[in-house]
Amino acid sequence: MNPQLHKAAREGDIALLTSLMGGNSPPDLTHSRTPQGNTVLHIGVKFGLEGIVEEIIKQTQWSSLISQSNSKDDTALHIAARAGHLDLIKLLTPTLEEGASWLKDARVAWETSNSEGSTAIHEVLKKGNGEVGSRLMSFEEKHELALESEQG
Repeated sequence: MNPQLHKAAREGDIALLTSLMGGNSPPDLTHSRTPQGNTVLHIGVKFGLEGIVEEIIKQTQWSSLISQSNSKDDTALHIAARAGHLDLIKLLTPTLEEGASWLKDARVAWETSNSEGSTAIHEVLKKGNGEVGSRLMSFEEKHELALESEQG
């Protein structure tokens, strides 16, 4: 991963990220990773930086980062759940009413099991964070109902 890109994600520097992406040869965020397989989204979530996370996921060309796993098969949702970052969980799991472009990727991240066999909800249950767990369960319930109504 480009050191400047890593710095932008780690420090939540949206101006630097925008500058890098607007340059002559912008990095491909979907393939730019650390040695541990972390994307800029993983890094932003790890450091609890809402601004950079929101900027990344709201860009349609980067929203697939939500469903990408690192070398431990953790998605950004796993990391946010483990850390108990409710605001980041809310960003990563949009409601149907919000109609976010990253809704399908959020669903994939929700269903993804990491190398330990844990999903994001398992990570929350391990930490005992009820508020984050409630948000994740609400996300699941709403999407199950939507899928049933689409099929029925």
